[in-house]
Order: sequence, then structure tokens, then C-alpha cells
Amino acid sequence: MNKRQLLAYVAEQYGVVPDYPWTGTSSVNAVLRHPSNSKWFALVLPVAGCKLGLSTKKTVEIVLLKNDPLVITQLREQAGIYLAYHMNKEHWISVVLESDVCDAQGARSYDWHDFETVSDEQLMELIDTSFILTAPRIQPKAQTHGTIQGKTQGTTAQQHEGKSHGR
Repeated sequence: MNKRQLLAYVAEQYGVVPDYPWTGTSSVNAVLRHPSNSKWFALVLPVAGCKLGLSTKKTVEIVLLKNDPLVITQLREQAGIYLAYHMNKEHWISVVLESDVCDAQGARSYDWHDFETVSDEQLMELIDTSFILTAPRIQPKAQTHGTIQGKTQGTTAQQHEGKSHGR
């Protein structure tokens, strides 16, 4: 999956269009945010391959995605998944995307097969996981009057009854 396809998937699945906070729409760095809380769930950007630990200085397009720290160790063992670039490496991963950059003759500026990536299906699952993990959290409501999240405020019910009956 390349950047264009990734952005189309996110637009169709979640109704989210990219934000370009650094230099406007001419920026190559696309931030994908939750509409309700503006939290990032993905960042798409080009980086030098050597920044990911690859043995090249060629630029690769990546997407940064959040995931469960317990899963990230296993994910990083897969081809195409690396430590997060410029993000918390415990909670985020970098996934190499296919290239859609072409030169003047219409040929790709680099062959994305030089850099392994994940299947489109796995990338969609990783995007969905990141979207879920960064979603707004629902706050539990107080269960009964006088309680906060199931804990009694101040005095116990027996103490309250004793005071109200003049004991």
C-alpha cells in the first residue's frame, strides 16, 4: 500500500482527511487525527532509510502507528516494521510504505521492493488498531448518588443514618 492508497483507506473507513500542520497542504508530512479529540493515530512522512536502521540513505515513505507495547516487540521482528521514527518507541512503530514517487519518465524514483513492507491487509489492521488505541476514552458514570466511580464519598451509609436520626 502506498501513501495515496493509505489516505484513501482512512478517508473511506473513518471519514478522516490528512492534516498538514507544518507547511500547509504542500507538506509531505500528513497527520491523521481523530475528529473528536484531535489525537494523532497516524503520521505519514518520508525519511532516510538509515534512520530506520536500513543500510541505505535512500528515502522511504513510512507511516507511524500506535500499538500495544506487548505486541510491538513481535511486530518489529517482521519485515517492513521498525522502531518508531521520532515518536515513543515503546508505543509506536514505523511501517514502510510502497513508493508512488515517479521520476520525469514515469519510473519509480526507487524500487519499493528494495524495502520490504507488510501486506495491505496487515497495514489496514495496524491502522485500525492505532485508531482504536487513540480514540477518546469513555468516562464511567457514578453508580449511585453519593458515590464517585463506585466509592462512597465521605462517611459510610451507617454513619450517615446515625447522624440523620440524632444518634
